[in-house]
Amino acid sequence: MSNGKITQIYEAFVEDDVNRYLADGWMIVAVVSGTRIYNGKEEIGPVYVLGLPDSEIEPAAAPLGLLAPSRVKMKK
Repeated sequence: MSNGKITQIYEAFVEDDVNRYLADGWMIVAVVSGTRIYNGKEEIGPVYVLGLPDSEIEPAAAPLGLLAPSRVKMKK
């Protein structure tokens, strides 16, 4: 995966946080499993790795391997 056009990385643990970053132009770089504290309890869940693309590139020209921004849906 080419990540030469990503200027910042952020890890999000909850879907609402991911959606706020996606709305601001960040892209999902990876989703991995990790430990997090949720409602006061430790659990294993998704960790969303987000990247802020260089402002000089157009979304259609994003490096291969990056997903275009879209809302993350929480499982019920």
